[in-house]
Amino acid sequence: MYIISMYKIMPCKVSGCLSPAFSTETLCFQHLAEQPDRLSRTMNELKHNMTVLNRVFDGGSFHSIDFSRFRFIGCSFRGAQFKHIMFTGASFHLCFFDDSQFISCDFSGGDIDFCSFGQSNFMDCSFENSELIQTSFNGAMFTDCTFSGSNLYNSRFMLCQLNTVNFDNCDFKRAFYIPSNEAGVTFAGSNIAEAVRDLEHLYL
Repeated sequence: MYIISMYKIMPCKVSGCLSPAFSTETLCFQHLAEQPDRLSRTMNELKHNMTVLNRVFDGGSFHSIDFSRFRFIGCSFRGAQFKHIMFTGASFHLCFFDDSQFISCDFSGGDIDFCSFGQSNFMDCSFENSELIQTSFNGAMFTDCTFSGSNLYNSRFMLCQLNTVNFDNCDFKRAFYIPSNEAGVTFAGSNIAEAVRDLEHLYL
């Protein structure tokens, strides 16, 4: 059972900066980058805490980190950049990744529920064999990605752009699948007929 209080956004202490403070720091990610020792300490603390609760990581840049089997609960990563990140077997509950960028990231075997990846960009990413329950990918862009073997129950792919995306052997029950553009998308073995496919039959 999760007890969620959700994160509290604290403003960066730099005068005139409108960005939120990063994690438990008093500065946003960009101003922490001007103090590399302080930023390094904050990132190392994150990498050694397997359960991350109610933290704000907006605007962060994450490269070549292994977050396999981590648990993220009630966290915000809006506008963040992820490159070569391992999220294998990780779980996310009530997390926000809107307007973020993911390059060569692995979410395989993940448990992702009540999360939002709206307007994000995914390139060469895998969500194979994952539980994606009531998660929003509205307006996202996918290139060379796979969701093969995943449960997409009640998740949303509204107005997405999809180029070479594999949805083979996926469960689309109650999913909303109305992309704005798709090319090279496959659904072999999936019950895509159970998804909401057009605005005329859209229900809330």
